[in-house]
Amino acid sequence: VEKPYSSLHEKNIQSNRKASTLAAEQQHRERLEQIEMLHQKEQKVFDQLPPLDPTVTCDAIHQYLSTTSQFLNSYIADANASLEGTSHKLSVLEKQMSLLESKLESIPGLFSEDEEQSVNATDQDNIIDNVAEG
Repeated sequence: VEKPYSSLHEKNIQSNRKASTLAAEQQHRERLEQIEMLHQKEQKVFDQLPPLDPTVTCDAIHQYLSTTSQFLNSYIADANASLEGTSHKLSVLEKQMSLLESKLESIPGLFSEDEEQSVNATDQDNIIDNVAEG
């Protein structure tokens, strides 16, 4: 059993969709007309001017490429410096964590015997080497 309210509501939704679609199409057509008018105006203006000298065009392109490459090189240098700083901080933090872990492991009875056995002598040597490097 259909509810009359439900079908009426669906019809309203469909009509709203159609109206919004038509409005969007109308806006699109108007925008295309505006673009076409601008194109015609540009044609009238630029058809009267002689073409640019090729050296001027090459100089403008060269200047653009030069400034763009300088910006990109500067940006990459800044990003690398920031990355190196972060890497150094992370390295220091890792060494500090290794030192803290070794100190905690030296406290008897802090961990269960299973956890103590999981750390072997080579891991302890690596911790001491990392701390000595820092």
